[in-house]
Amino acid sequence: TESLVLAAIAGVLSWFIINKLPEPLARYIILRAPDFPLIPDWRVLAWISAIVLFIGLLAGLAPALESLKVDLVSSLKGFGGNFGGAAGTKRALGALVTAQVAMSMVLIVGAGLLSRAESRNLHGNPGYDPRHVAVASLQRIGPVRIAGITRRILRIPGVRSVAFSDSFPLLNADNVDMRPPERPEALQTVAVYPASPRFLETMGIPLVAGREFTTDDSHAAIVSETLARLFWRRSGPLGKQLALPDGTALTIVGIAKDIEPLRFGDSDNPALYRSPAIKGIQNVMSIRFDPG
Repeated sequence: TESLVLAAIAGVLSWFIINKLPEPLARYIILRAPDFPLIPDWRVLAWISAIVLFIGLLAGLAPALESLKVDLVSSLKGFGGNFGGAAGTKRALGALVTAQVAMSMVLIVGAGLLSRAESRNLHGNPGYDPRHVAVASLQRIGPVRIAGITRRILRIPGVRSVAFSDSFPLLNADNVDMRPPERPEALQTVAVYPASPRFLETMGIPLVAGREFTTDDSHAAIVSETLARLFWRRSGPLGKQLALPDGTALTIVGIAKDIEPLRFGDSDNPALYRSPAIKGIQNVMSIRFDPG
């Protein structure tokens, strides 16, 4: 009865948590109310009730069945008993308590590390600012129509900039092996992101030197700080040529701050942004709005 009462209390607390915790947790993570219901249905309640009943019966029956095997005479004399004697019982119980404490410590440490990692992912600085950016996919729209859409969107109050990429920005890099111009015997994997003019401004990536892309750039590139240090140790990269594995030569027009897209699921290789980005088959439009 005691085990069933304790299990029932745990079940009621679990049901309360799964009803009350998800919505404020979602607000904390995405900074707004979720667009879908988070309250579980009756099947979750039935599952929790079955688990509570099973665990309560199991926890209550185990000591009850064990108590039926006790030799009271031997126990009162200080030997015999459940685990081969009083000393054996103490050793067995000590081992069980030690194992329980050790497992609890492992779970506590694991939970702490997970919480710290999630807090770093949610509140750390990835090198760019995805806040106040809306993303939309455009299918089979040519450059002329994209230019018209861009002009109309820029006339909307609150819109700060518009940019394009061939996939969702900073999430699907094309990782290629490239040879540093000053060390042709070496290989360095580089994350290549096709980008349009104002892409860095839209994604909140600061420029360290040089400029962003313009509409006149046909084969231009902006490199990250790390890539600039790896490829041009003795001289600056601005104005230099860099060859892609397919033979395309890119002119370096700018240096951008490093980013850390690995925490959001992409590559941690040094970044290279290349122009142009509009292909006419599939393009992703990113729009930055003023806060508020």
